[in-house]
Amino acid sequence: MSHKESNNKSLSGFGKAFTKFSKLTNKSSLDEPDVKFATLLRHSKLIQLGDPQGKIVEGKIFQVVGNDLYIDFGGKFHCVCSKPNANESEFVRGSRVRLRLQELELSTKFLGASQELTLREADALLLGLARTSGRKAI
Repeated sequence: MSHKESNNKSLSGFGKAFTKFSKLTNKSSLDEPDVKFATLLRHSKLIQLGDPQGKIVEGKIFQVVGNDLYIDFGGKFHCVCSKPNANESEFVRGSRVRLRLQELELSTKFLGASQELTLREADALLLGLARTSGRKAI
């Protein structure tokens, strides 16, 4: 019996699993280059967007409550826009719309608060339906 086998027999279940996992992680770390957090952040889509104010993006209506449209555009938070009077029947759940972003996150100080609290919404202006094949945007 070799020294390695006798050492493995003296290990508990956790010790054996840890040894096996350590071998797996050491191999993968040699194959992949070390990427710094700053590099990952710089190449993220959020940073590449730049200043969101005035950017035109496309979103999808995921909920309609009365005259309010809840729209997911891929940001941290969704936005809530009022349904327009013209062609209001086309602004239904699942419709793709165009938005002009104002702020990615609305936050404010409430009465007596010492720090700002988020409203968990983005601020955007509804421009109309997104162009799809066979239908023009308003």
